Amino acid sequence: MAVNETNANARSLEGISLLSSLSAEARQAIADKSSWRKFAERERIVEHGATHTDVYFMVSGLAHVQNYSEAGRVIEYANINKGEVFGEFAAIDGLARSAWVMSIEPSLVAVMSGPAFLDLVTSNEALSLALLRKFTGIIRLSDERIANVSLHSAEQRVCLELIRLAIIDPDNPDGLLVTPVPKQTSLANVIGSSRETVARVISQLKRDGVIERTDAAIHVPSAEVLENRALLEA
Repeated sequence: MAVNETNANARSLEGISLLSSLSAEARQAIADKSSWRKFAERERIVEHGATHTDVYFMVSGLAHVQNYSEAGRVIEYANINKGEVFGEFAAIDGLARSAWVMSIEPSLVAVMSGPAFLDLVTSNEALSLALLRKFTGIIRLSDERIANVSLHSAEQRVCLELIRLAIIDPDNPDGLLVTPVPKQTSLANVIGSSRETVARVISQLKRDGVIERTDAAIHVPSAEVLENRALLEA
C-alpha cells in the first residue's frame, strides 16, 4: 500500500524535466502543495478506469504503463523513469484512466491535483511549450513504431529499439550500452511481436557477436554493426 512520505528533506522536484523552466522557488512551492507517496515494488500507482485527474511526478524509482489483453496477458506500453511526469492526459481531457501504472521498483511520487496542474500549465508559457513538446514526442514515437511494424522485420525492430534505448558506452566510444536490461515481454509489446520471437532474435544477435548480455546491461561492441543490422533489407 502506498504511504505518505513525511521526510521534508526528500520533497524536491529538482529532477522533474517538465518543470525545468520554473525557478527553484516555484518548484518548491509545487512540492510543498503536493502529496507525497511511497510505493513498494510491484504496487499499483494508477488503476485503469479510475476517474480522478491527479498528475504524478516520478521523483525516484521506475514504473511501467500497462494494460491487459482479453486473455489476461499483460501488455506493457512504456517505462516511466525518474524525473518523468504521468497522468496528465486525464487532467487535460477529464476522461477515465486508459491504462494501469505499476511500480517496478520502490518509488517516490509527488501527486498534484488535476485542476492545480491545469492552472500551472495555463499560467506558464514555457511549461505549456514543454508539455506540447512531450506530446509531440509521443506522437512521433508512435508513428515511428507503426512504420517499423509495417516496414521492418522483427529482428530489425529489435535492433532499432535497442538503438533507441542505448547510450554511448563510457568504456567503449564505438559501442553502446543498454541499461537496465529491458524485459523480453516489454520489447515484444513495443515492437509488436511475441516474447518468443524477441528471445530468438536476442539469441541470434548474441551468437553473431552483435550484442553481449549481462545481468546489468546489454553491451553493443560496435554501434555501426548494430545499425547496419537494423537497416538490412528484410
